[in-house]
Amino acid sequence: MPKAAAESNIKPLIEHLLPAQSLKLLRAVAAIADEKGLRAYLVGGVVRDLFLVRENFDLDVTIEGNAQEVAGQVTQRLRGRLVSHDRFGTATVYADGGHVDLAIARTEKYARPGALPEVAPSTIEEDLRRRDFTINAIAASINAKDFGRILDPLAGRKDLDARRVHVIHDQSFTDDATRLLRAIRYTARYDFGIDPETARLMRQQASMLKTISGDRIRQEFVRILEEHAPEKALAAGHRFAILRELHPALVWDQWLEEAYRRARLEGDGTPAVYMALLCFRLDATDGEAIVRRIKLPAAMAKAVRQAQEIRLLSDALGKLEARPSDIFEALSGKGDEALAAARAAFGGSLVGKRLDDYIEHLKTIETALGGKELIAMGVAEGPDIGAVLHMLKRARLDSLVKDKTGEAAMVKAWLTHRVESEKQGKPNG
Repeated sequence: MPKAAAESNIKPLIEHLLPAQSLKLLRAVAAIADEKGLRAYLVGGVVRDLFLVRENFDLDVTIEGNAQEVAGQVTQRLRGRLVSHDRFGTATVYADGGHVDLAIARTEKYARPGALPEVAPSTIEEDLRRRDFTINAIAASINAKDFGRILDPLAGRKDLDARRVHVIHDQSFTDDATRLLRAIRYTARYDFGIDPETARLMRQQASMLKTISGDRIRQEFVRILEEHAPEKALAAGHRFAILRELHPALVWDQWLEEAYRRARLEGDGTPAVYMALLCFRLDATDGEAIVRRIKLPAAMAKAVRQAQEIRLLSDALGKLEARPSDIFEALSGKGDEALAAARAAFGGSLVGKRLDDYIEHLKTIETALGGKELIAMGVAEGPDIGAVLHMLKRARLDSLVKDKTGEAAMVKAWLTHRVESEKQGKPNG
């Protein structure tokens, strides 16, 4: 395999790591750009990941010229589909099972902190200088005459070699504070450190997160939770006061570190489970405030709320005399991710073991007899059906009956008792 060295050309790396459909898209873009006499560059995360010898099929191309016009002609040539974004002069071409994003080389100016930028055409060098971190400010030409030639005006390769996140300018986090969240995400994804000056700016400008909308916070925060092991990112978020800026009750500690690892070992390492664990020990008021601030998706918000509800049930779940049917009724209706978060939270305790038993066993237990069979046996339609099914379910959970024969015997006993009670003028007990 080609090595990601400090050469000035990475053509072999591009051709080896990118799949055929991605190369076809790049060649098509390059051909149109060459015909128009325009410079075209592969930029951003895909170039960074090529140097790290990691797969990344999100193709971003910057054109020194009209990117939307190039995208339109590429779409026609490949018989693909085009989506344009006029405000930023960008477009996406979908063809042959892949896609490529094209953008005009541009500068960005921020009218106020946290605002979306105002853009103007520029050179590729100026375009690279507007980006967030040096490791994302490396470009590779895709024009035929110098395909793969590297442009690295901010020494991004040096920071890649040093395995560090280095911000490009000292107002970067003020301009767009979502970069704070991106910085800590890279520490998790690549096991990178943070450049000392960048760390100072992060601490100094963490309060700028207040300028960012909940929608944009959610997009970046969920990406952190989507990492295989987001612990390092969240630990950095705690260290740089980023979590606290999102909400004063958000912290990171050893308990969470261990709970996240337990969740992952159980195969439950999903963003919703991680988010529910992050809020697990908080009271409902703080939990709701975080749900609103980050504008969590409905399913994730539900997991947060239900996991907190399960925490409040811990006394009942931990009673030595609690029967399996008691555990079932306490947890019935709780979603899978809330249950998984609670199991990871309680670990090997009695409550944790009972949660595990519910998830792996009790939740799956069903009665052998159904409503139609109960009616055929003589149970009256209406509330009695529900009452008898509930009785049978508890009996199955508590191993009082083990099969359909046992259930039928219990129903017959219930019917006999019902008849005797009615004869004596007593309500059924």
